[in-house]
Parts: sequence; C-alpha cells; structure tokens
Amino acid sequence: EKGQLVYEVTVVEKGRNVDVTLSPDGEILMIEKAINVADLPMAVTKALKDEYPGATYRIVEEIVEVEKKQERLAYYEVRLVAADKRAMDVQMTPDGKKVTEEEDMRFGTLEDIYVEEGEEEEGNDEDDE
Repeated sequence: EKGQLVYEVTVVEKGRNVDVTLSPDGEILMIEKAINVADLPMAVTKALKDEYPGATYRIVEEIVEVEKKQERLAYYEVRLVAADKRAMDVQMTPDGKKVTEEEDMRFGTLEDIYVEEGEEEEGNDEDDE
C-alpha cells in the first residue's frame, strides 16, 4: 500500500467479511467492513441514487482508517453496476461527497460480476423450462 509492505487479513464477523490492513509490526492501519446498503448514511444513499440512477450495488464497505491507534471513519466504498452496465468503484464520505470514482476493469460486463450468495442472475431462467 502506497509503496510500503502491508498485510491484509480477512476475518468473518457475524457472517460479514472484515479486511484488516496491518503494518509489518502488527499495527492496524485500516479496517474495511462489509455492510448492508440499508446501513449507509442517508446522504450517501441519496448521492448514489442521484449520481447512478438504476445502479445495482454489489459490495458496500465502511472504510475506517487507524492512525496512532485512533479509528476514524474515512469513507464508504461501493462497487456498483451502473444502468449503462459499467462496473464502478465509488468512494464517498459519510456526508455524501464523492472521493473517487473509477471504472472497475476487472469486470467487462454485468454478466462478468459474480452474483452474491442468495441472488439470482437476471436472464438465467433455466428452471423455467
């Protein structure tokens, strides 16, 4: 991270992934916690709906930075599929201001993005035969 050696450990807390970034000496630097879309602050939800109408949210995380052992909610990160089928990673502050937006090039189309457990992929009607 930023040219420095770090370690990332993923743990599961109450059925949700929590990624913890650590320095080589074990100091916690960042915590990325998967959350429900419903747990986003209203300002973030409104900003996302205004900026990406019709988007599908795939991963929603709360990003906490740790400095001198003090945790600070830095931003929320949302992996979404926009209405035009572009996969995007968007970071927003708790008050709904966009920090970054980048197209997620790991995925070419909506069909290439994994389907979360319990979701059915649209257009996959094999059971309807």
